[in-house]
Amino acid sequence: MRLKIAGLAMLCALAGCSGPASHDLPGTATIARDTVLVLPMPPAFPAQRQFDHIVSARFGRHEMLFESLADMGPDKVMVTITAPNGPRLATIDWTKDGIKGDRAATIPGRLRDENLLADMMLVFWPAKAIEAAMRPAGSVASRRRSGRPEATPRSAAYAQAGPSVAA
Repeated sequence: MRLKIAGLAMLCALAGCSGPASHDLPGTATIARDTVLVLPMPPAFPAQRQFDHIVSARFGRHEMLFESLADMGPDKVMVTITAPNGPRLATIDWTKDGIKGDRAATIPGRLRDENLLADMMLVFWPAKAIEAAMRPAGSVASRRRSGRPEATPRSAAYAQAGPSVAA
């Protein structure tokens, strides 16, 4: 039952994938008007799990049905997205070294790998990990030498109030 609920939540999350904001850096995804999710490197999923979902997603004026196969663990997340009749549409690898993806030309360019991974993180990761990854928009302003985003600490007011969801 929990897996069915998680699958339904993933359907809802992927249907709401937001496009990149002008301030999105590699390894980050805007998840609401004033909130950015900084994807942890490595992914730090708490257990080794595999998930298989049929997803109906809408992105802008694009709608698609696809199957998502995810192999998730503490050090690596591998996602393969296929069309219902089998052709591979995309693969995404998320490790301590970053996020690397390969996609078919039919996937909208504005739909970033980070947005898909952020949706998965919002569905499957523990609440504390999600909270630790959230930052106010605009706070992820620079990059370290490693190429990973560097975020300023959240303010106490933001931590208490939390993000507001875009209307």
